[in-house]
Amino acid sequence: MCPFFSKEGGVLKKEILEEMQKPKYRPGTLAVLFDRFKKQTNYQELTVAINALEKEGLIARNQRNEYALAERLGYVRGTLDLKKAGYGFLSRDDKGTDLFIPASQINNAMDGDYCLARITKKTSPQRMEGEISRVLKRGLEEIVGEYYQGAVFPKNNPGDLLFRVRKDKNFHLLDHTLVRAKVVKYGRSGNLEVQVLEVLASMEEKDIDILEVMHRRNLNPKFPNEVLEQVQKIPSEVLPSELKGRRDLRNQLIFTIDGDDTKDIDDAISLRKNDDGHWLLGVHIADVSHYVTKGSPLDK
Repeated sequence: MCPFFSKEGGVLKKEILEEMQKPKYRPGTLAVLFDRFKKQTNYQELTVAINALEKEGLIARNQRNEYALAERLGYVRGTLDLKKAGYGFLSRDDKGTDLFIPASQINNAMDGDYCLARITKKTSPQRMEGEISRVLKRGLEEIVGEYYQGAVFPKNNPGDLLFRVRKDKNFHLLDHTLVRAKVVKYGRSGNLEVQVLEVLASMEEKDIDILEVMHRRNLNPKFPNEVLEQVQKIPSEVLPSELKGRRDLRNQLIFTIDGDDTKDIDDAISLRKNDDGHWLLGVHIADVSHYVTKGSPLDK
């Protein structure tokens, strides 16, 4: 089943799919389908459910406007791997042989899009051609990048695309700012139109690279309250009870080898000369598990 199956009208849509999955089912028009389901629904609700299933790529119509499961009418679903030369391959959900899509049959689809495609030529079980019938879900919907002169430039630009910004009076955009934007218009020429959703920071700010990655990967920069509460309870000094079974080396000169911008100071070294003239190098590793106990909010 399509991974983007919507819940809207879910019960009716499920019943329609079950009907079409029956071995004896024959493609039927909307009027024929209504005759089969008129006890469960009305014509308007049936139309909405049929349109939704068709939009999701689960069912399709033949030339006589008769509906059936998409795969029974020669359609397949999958993710498009678009090559720079313009052609592509559809990696099929049914694990069948990748479907070759000529450049002339891409039909506004982009690399990474989840698509419905129709098989148009089958020279062998290992070689088939097709055309993109519909983009079911875009692989690229939002971007995070630097705004400059009316465009957004993502750090990892997928396919050398140009993201032009749609003018919006709600945002006063300054050059060299990090923004999050939504793609609102797609095009095969490589020029996409985006709408800025949020101005994140100036590109001159400290740790801007970390901020960019966090927003690009949809990582939540805020820790849950239970984690913050556990951290606040951790003492800032070693308690006497914690010295049991440990050697106390706090009277020695031990220094970290991490840089100024490190986020986790968890190792250090020491160096001292023994009585016999040899040097002793000490390597000290933080016992993180003493504070981050198994199963605790901080561990999770």
